[in-house]
Amino acid sequence: MIPGLVNAHGHVGNTSGLQQGVYSAAHVLRDLRTYAAYGVTTVFSLGDDQDAGFRARDAQAVPSLDRAR
Repeated sequence: MIPGLVNAHGHVGNTSGLQQGVYSAAHVLRDLRTYAAYGVTTVFSLGDDQDAGFRARDAQAVPSLDRAR
C-alpha cells in the first residue's frame, strides 16, 4: 500500500478520446474519477480550467468524494 499520488501538472476536462477543446463538467468528473482509479488523489490542474473545474474544486470537501481532488 502507498499513499495517494499527486499529479503536479495535470489537465482536466478538455479532451474526449483524441479530440481537444471539448471542455465540459462531465469530462472534468470523468478525468478526476480516472485519476482516482489509478491512485492519484490530488491533481494540480495547469491551464484549460473553466467554470466546471472550479465548481468541482469547490465541491470537494465531502467525505463521500468519489474522485481525485
